[in-house]
Amino acid sequence: MRVPDDASTWTVARRMKYLLWEPWWRGAWIIAAIVFCIAVNVAWLAQPGLLENFGFVSVIPLFAFLVDVTVRERRIARMKPKG
Repeated sequence: MRVPDDASTWTVARRMKYLLWEPWWRGAWIIAAIVFCIAVNVAWLAQPGLLENFGFVSVIPLFAFLVDVTVRERRIARMKPKG
């Protein structure tokens, strides 16, 4: 996805909107990741002996989203004038 030309002058609110909601499926992804994390942790608490790896599995979608946001932030940072 292409970073808009004026990205280096964005306010914090505009940057958060870009990182979380543009395109729309990124917002859906973070909401689904949070719901997945909660559901897996509830299942893990209900059956702690049977679901040993659920703690780790529950954070994978959130970690993937974090990687995506980091990549997009670096693209914006490259556009800022140096000096």
